[in-house]
Amino acid sequence: MSKPYGKPDRIVVALGGNALGNNPVEQIEAVS
Repeated sequence: MSKPYGKPDRIVVALGGNALGNNPVEQIEAVS
């Protein structure tokens, strides 16, 4: 997966979804 320019890695992980076994929504809430 290519990372969007200007986006921190954690946002890419959140949008990526199950990198940590969580749903995308759960990760987005976790980093928000």
